[in-house]
Amino acid sequence: MCENDYFLQPHVGKILGEARATVARVYSSIYSVINVEYMAKISGMKTEEASTVAMEWVKDRGMKPTVSEDKKSITVTRVEQNVNKRIVEKGHELEERTRKLQDFISHKPESAVVA
Repeated sequence: MCENDYFLQPHVGKILGEARATVARVYSSIYSVINVEYMAKISGMKTEEASTVAMEWVKDRGMKPTVSEDKKSITVTRVEQNVNKRIVEKGHELEERTRKLQDFISHKPESAVVA
């Protein structure tokens, strides 16, 4: 389809690459054990590329990837944050929301601010 479209022709490689990466990410998000060869097959990637994409995606999501000895599968383990770290993160979110609200209120005309 893309190859026959005049406007998409220059972008076919990028579109297909992104589509393959999307298939790999979706596959990685569904399974806790990723079969690298199967993921490469369904996404149209080479095995090494599929493995790299899966590893990056898992790490980006804050999970721990463990590669099998034969390098044919990746086991995904969720990394639980400790309570203190979660509290600190929520505190930062609250500070950011408060700052945005204060900025919003300070930039409103006086007639728009409700007391």
